[in-house]
Amino acid sequence: MRVALFVTCLVDLFRPSVGFAAVRLLERLGAEVVVPPEQTCCGQPAYNNGDFETARAIARQVIAAFDGFDHVVVPSGSCAGMLVKHYPELFRDEPETLARAQALAACTRELSAFLAESGGEPVVDAPFSGKVAMHDSCSARRELGIHAAPRALLGKLAGVESVELKEAETCCGFGGTFCVKYPDISARMVTDKVEAVIASGADVLVSGDLGCLMNIAGRLRRMDSTVRVYHLAELLAGMTSGPGIGEAAMKPTSAAFSDNAHRALHDVTLQQALAKAGVGFVEKRRAALSDLPEFAALREAGREIKDHTLANLDHYLLRFEQQVQASGGEVHWADTPAEACAAVLDICTRAGAKRVAKGKSMVGEEIAINDALEAAGLDVVETDLGEYIIQIAHEPPSHIIAPAVHKTRQQIADLFENLHHQPDLTRPLETVPQIVDEARQILRDTFLSADVGITGANFLIAETGSTVIVTNEGNGDLSATLPRVHIVLASIEKAVPTLEDASVLLRLLARSATGQEITSYTTFFTGPRRGDDVDGPEQFHVVLVDNGRSRMLGGAYHEMLRCIRCGACLNHCPVYSAVGGHAYGWVYPGPMGAVLTPLMVGLDEGRPLPNASTLCGRCEEVCPMSIPLPQLLREHRRQEFERRLAAPRSRWALAIWAFFARRPQLYRWASRLGSLLLNKSSRGRGRFRSLPFAEGWTAARDLPAPQGDTFMAQWQRRKPHD
Repeated sequence: MRVALFVTCLVDLFRPSVGFAAVRLLERLGAEVVVPPEQTCCGQPAYNNGDFETARAIARQVIAAFDGFDHVVVPSGSCAGMLVKHYPELFRDEPETLARAQALAACTRELSAFLAESGGEPVVDAPFSGKVAMHDSCSARRELGIHAAPRALLGKLAGVESVELKEAETCCGFGGTFCVKYPDISARMVTDKVEAVIASGADVLVSGDLGCLMNIAGRLRRMDSTVRVYHLAELLAGMTSGPGIGEAAMKPTSAAFSDNAHRALHDVTLQQALAKAGVGFVEKRRAALSDLPEFAALREAGREIKDHTLANLDHYLLRFEQQVQASGGEVHWADTPAEACAAVLDICTRAGAKRVAKGKSMVGEEIAINDALEAAGLDVVETDLGEYIIQIAHEPPSHIIAPAVHKTRQQIADLFENLHHQPDLTRPLETVPQIVDEARQILRDTFLSADVGITGANFLIAETGSTVIVTNEGNGDLSATLPRVHIVLASIEKAVPTLEDASVLLRLLARSATGQEITSYTTFFTGPRRGDDVDGPEQFHVVLVDNGRSRMLGGAYHEMLRCIRCGACLNHCPVYSAVGGHAYGWVYPGPMGAVLTPLMVGLDEGRPLPNASTLCGRCEEVCPMSIPLPQLLREHRRQEFERRLAAPRSRWALAIWAFFARRPQLYRWASRLGSLLLNKSSRGRGRFRSLPFAEGWTAARDLPAPQGDTFMAQWQRRKPHD
């Protein structure tokens, strides 16, 4: 069955993932999908604005482009309505063209109607669970009579509860150019629709028309609603792990750290999860180090290795590239996240890939590789258990080595029970081993069917061209060896000179991260499968990501490049332990994230993070690479001050203090006056429950009152006069 896909101009320009979702659904029916390159727009803007001559010209192009196909499928009710209803009207006075228009109309179907008629069972690889509301576009509902088909398809999705919108038949106010001709009226109409969506309790809104979805999603985002919006095709194809319509790809929220932290502190379940996880990491590291008396010497050796490598980074990266090429692999250089994503997507496209098995990679999170691949229509499945959990929960990682550390066992069990409906699963999910066993059963097919495997890299060995990963699940090995193509995502500072150097750093990494002498799996990959190998990929690619790291070399933040991503600074940080990783608002949380995030997303966005530290120094104390994290946080604060980014109130308070502190006599007079006044104002209670300009202190604690006169004043009275 050959099916021609009319993509529509909005899908082509604004949401290509809808087109790829349609392709995926049609291919699951066994169709050969053809996308005629001559298509542009259906001509509806001209037709609806009275320019019938232009509408006819565009219609002729479309008729010619889709001539000869038995089936034409359109992921839009309004565009399908244009082809089915209005093309014949345009050519009623041109018999020959009318016949061709009628033939096109007869074989054209809106996507959900075609799927329903074909009887295909939707198969969702990345399951979605929750309440879904369906918005019917006016064209689909009234011109094509489509109402039951999309709801029937939703009813086949396990875990989805369909909810109806109040007055669902009412227009959302899009109407093509109507929304810009009469913006006030359109705004009122879409607001009414959005209020109905919110009142329905839906987690997700879907529709078969992208124009309507852009209109509704835009208003939902403006109202700060949490309802997510997807095209119906994306939901049916299992492509909902990426950003919804109008959402950013993991948009940094570091600027809202204070609000994020406040919510985290009052999240009882999160606090329970953090308390349990934090103690485990700390105690296991302490035990591991007690059994290694040479840890201090090992730490110094590791620092020297990294310092030497960074001082000669260009040499070792080029040496690494030479060795990768010598073993049959290929290295791709990427200055920016966009270049890195483009390189990976190009490899996948050339390999004809449809499914990607992805191992844990913080660089992958940094460049938003999942979003890029899913937008291009690839099926991306996280295979690390923690990453898989947060993928199906539609959440970012909250820890660099334990992505789902913020989830309790019960939350994970509930998530699995709501999403996994395959037969023969282990139930009930009462213990961690049972949860792990179910994940294995679900993910096994991903390993076997993936065309491309993506992993990260803990180290890049220049001597051999090898990449190294450490895992405790073995998913990285399966993701790298079973698919035809293995792609390694790594940042440039991961290079080390030799295998011996890597062994030193591995001894530090496992103990600092999880308290193990060595992880369950420490795997070295060197090129693609050779002639006598029994397994392994046919292609081996390494994508080296810079993303600002070259600018850090030799600068104020040079020492941050020694980081080996062990997570020890997070595990021992009292701030992270209190609020968790999501409060930091981007990929890297904790002290290391407070240094890296402002460098990667900008100090304007990330400036709260360097200030969200008491500078207690415990992070530097436990860092296996001896990175002076408090010093680097202070450097961010210095730049913030010089650029006048701090809040005006903070700057004024500091300026007033500095004015007095630079004038000793005036300072002593003012401090004595303040001390005496506060002492008297306390009325003998010895403390203040509240005080003007001290709300930050008194919100949670009393402020002790001064004893009375200052020490300096009393000392001067006691000091013998010369």
